Amino acid sequence: LTAALARRHGLVDDSSTTAWRWIHGENDDLPGLVLDRYEDTLVIKLYSGAWYPHLGDVIAAAQEVLPSQRILLRCARRVSPPAGAPGDGDLLVGSQFEGTLTYLERGLTMSADVRRGNKTGAFLDQRDNRMLVAAACHGARVLDVFTATGGFALAAAAGGARSVHLVDISQPAIDVAKANIEQNRNIAAVRRCEIIARQGDAFDVMESLAASGEQF
Repeated sequence: LTAALARRHGLVDDSSTTAWRWIHGENDDLPGLVLDRYEDTLVIKLYSGAWYPHLGDVIAAAQEVLPSQRILLRCARRVSPPAGAPGDGDLLVGSQFEGTLTYLERGLTMSADVRRGNKTGAFLDQRDNRMLVAAACHGARVLDVFTATGGFALAAAAGGARSVHLVDISQPAIDVAKANIEQNRNIAAVRRCEIIARQGDAFDVMESLAASGEQF
């Protein structure tokens, strides 16, 4: 954990980014384990039940290296907790809370439901890809399929996109994505960007858009 934190030292001290991935599973020699840090909340994601016997050690080590106000457990669908053990969405350390947290990514304000949302609430491992999208979108019409929490859509808008079309099969996901964009309307580029949201299967929507001659 200490070695992984050292590799991300630039993020720990960056006030414009307050949520980041601490442990990237096998890339940090800890296969099946992901740790995401949102402000002062740590979310542990288990992709293998083999981590359950070591969960106490992970918590203790994490608190020693980088203390958190609360620690939450998330489990992949295929991971079933042993009898009496904490499960997906359970709080391991700290006081109870609703589950939605607000954080910064490169100065953009985002919210995520870390208790019930996909993965650990947001796709923090895609931060650098969102930066690349922002750099490539000035003046463009952008199509963001599988929008989830709208991270890529927001990055495109902040990068100067003329319009961003959000597509997701989940209406709650679209609502979260739109809310994340709205709370950044104080940024001129985001304020100027037209946001169009469409609920539906991404492949069906893309087929429909192509048939109607839409280009992005």
